[in-house]
Amino acid sequence: MAGNWKSKHLRRNFAQELMELVHADGYGGGTFREVRHMLNVSKEQVPALQEALADLIDQGRLRIGARDRIYGIQAEGKNRTTKREARDTEAKVRHKPLRGPGSFEPEEAPAPVPKPARAAKSVAAPLPREGEGWNAKYLGPSWKKVIQLFADTHELAGPFTKAVVDQAASYDEPAEAEFEGRVDCRADDVCTIDPWNAHDHDDAVAVRETATGWQMDVHIADVSHYIPEASALDKTAVKRSFTTYLPWTAVTMLPGNLAADLCSLLDGKDRLALSCRMEIGRDGQILSFKFFEAVVRVRRFLAYEKAQELADAGDPSLNLLKTCSEAMLARRRADNLLEFDLPEPKIVFDDNGEPQDARVEARLPSHRWIEEAMLAANRCCARLLDEAMLPGLHRVHEPPENESLANISGWAKLLGLPSWKPTNTEEDEFTNVRPHAQKYLADLLSDGKIPVPLQTKVVRSMKKARYSADCMGHFALGWTHYAHYTSPIRRYPDLWTHRVIKAHLRGEDIPSRWAPNARRLATHVSGREDATVKAERSGNKSCAAWILRDRVGDLFEGRVTGCEPIGVFVLLDKPWAEGMMHVKRMKDDFWEFDEQRSELRGKRSGRTLRVGDVVKVRLVQADPVQGWVDFEPGDLPEAMPNPAPRPGAAHGYAQDDRGHQHGPDDGFRRGDREESRYEKASRGTRDAPVARSGAKPYARPGAGRPAQGGRGGGAKGSRGKR
Repeated sequence: MAGNWKSKHLRRNFAQELMELVHADGYGGGTFREVRHMLNVSKEQVPALQEALADLIDQGRLRIGARDRIYGIQAEGKNRTTKREARDTEAKVRHKPLRGPGSFEPEEAPAPVPKPARAAKSVAAPLPREGEGWNAKYLGPSWKKVIQLFADTHELAGPFTKAVVDQAASYDEPAEAEFEGRVDCRADDVCTIDPWNAHDHDDAVAVRETATGWQMDVHIADVSHYIPEASALDKTAVKRSFTTYLPWTAVTMLPGNLAADLCSLLDGKDRLALSCRMEIGRDGQILSFKFFEAVVRVRRFLAYEKAQELADAGDPSLNLLKTCSEAMLARRRADNLLEFDLPEPKIVFDDNGEPQDARVEARLPSHRWIEEAMLAANRCCARLLDEAMLPGLHRVHEPPENESLANISGWAKLLGLPSWKPTNTEEDEFTNVRPHAQKYLADLLSDGKIPVPLQTKVVRSMKKARYSADCMGHFALGWTHYAHYTSPIRRYPDLWTHRVIKAHLRGEDIPSRWAPNARRLATHVSGREDATVKAERSGNKSCAAWILRDRVGDLFEGRVTGCEPIGVFVLLDKPWAEGMMHVKRMKDDFWEFDEQRSELRGKRSGRTLRVGDVVKVRLVQADPVQGWVDFEPGDLPEAMPNPAPRPGAAHGYAQDDRGHQHGPDDGFRRGDREESRYEKASRGTRDAPVARSGAKPYARPGAGRPAQGGRGGGAKGSRGKR
């Protein structure tokens, strides 16, 4: 075959694919970026897609509608008239003689063509539910399709390539020859404590009592032993950077046979590890530490619940771990620990694999035991990197700006708590540690003085932790040294740090390329972490919307978690779900936003809505595809007209049908909302999905501005993990 066979084989008829898409059942209009993802178009093929789209618009087969969404033009003329057609029609009508005041002489209309009668559909008897006149029947895509759309929207990684799979399959169980030069810890009482449904097990601990306190060994899986630098596995791990844990699956950084088997510290199996041995005093202070390569065998493979049960029953080994970790925690509290109590939802699935319930489970003390051990090991790792001047990756967290502290102080003042008072004392500008600001926040967060919704606002008002090649300190922890070393199976920064530490322990020369590579890597993995955290939180929201899809019209009791000029965010407890109550839906009053008090106030009634208030709301929209849940006040009259659905909502989502039939241009328009910094930083834009930079925006002929093929500022998501 002459020419490039691959280019001919991959050549696609985008014009035909576009026409099939816009006329397909369930298509409700989409921006260029959304259409690109629906058609699974790569970055290299974007120009061809743009050219095909422009040709179809010139031919009059496609049009650009409101909010730059692409629609097909129906042959029956059901679409809106163009501006030119509207002007021509208006000119013809203007010259018609008037028949009476305010009316025109009608033309002879052709006889109406009777429409064929539709076959009657069998409708099941509606279930009794709260609120009359509601249609809660979900007509959107199935859960399997929602998962596929979610993966496309968040650009989740697909299957591993053959080269990666083959390299991972070439490794066998570790042999005795690989144990040479390693410390043999197989006789120690090593245990792992993880969630019962954990996908991987990369850490284990062993504690012994000493004359001065405790000796704690933290064993971390030696993943770098199986992933040589610049290999196919390494390049794929760099590209993914993190494992994305979704409620229904896990998109792993490494292939399954490594992540869940050879690199996991499993019960009764010999595994390679990079370990940190710490001598801890009775006061919880780390007296000394050392790193070494080891071989371990896990004696006890426990879940958090089982570990808590055994410790309560008097298990001696677990009680040593408990006592040691409590001493370290007490030490951190004395050093002004910022202790947040933020709930994490747990999604429960039915036998068909669909979300059935979402709830918040209680946090056990056993979670703290492992967390304190990992924090201590990470701190020692950062000290080693700094003292030996190794090109590792540090975890840094910058202090909040004075403006953020002033906002937090305003919220605290409303609760009768002390306000922030800046100090003139000189502080070290070369690190992120700020003892005065940390003490103020620690006092606010101690003893549960601030409710959970306000704690969330405090977290979001602070800067996000990131990775850096420089040791600049961690504000929230109050430590000058902190790094990530304890999760190399799911985080590439930890894997990189393992590689650097092992080269140092073996006395090898550190390659000169590692220092600049570490700086580039820090920027890359910080960006990948943002995308990963955003996808994980969006997964919880999609599950919550799916659970509520058949409950439109029901009344719920929720708590206000955010207050902005555009409305309030409400969190339900049963099931766990957070949604928005837009001011356009709050028709019982005219609501004004008080920025200083961070509350909405009704102009006529004087009623206020602020963070922490308990409100009665009615569910009016649940869109699993976008992860949107919308509410309205629960005491609105039934006769009140209802706003149109949120633009960008998936076709067939569950919504109310009390109002009139809404056209494609009804509802929230561009410019109607005052987008706050909180919304842009934490939630993206409520009018459209948050776009990721990528394809060049398509400019339609004659348009004054480009279509929104990709917006620049994506949502920052939630605050980073420590």
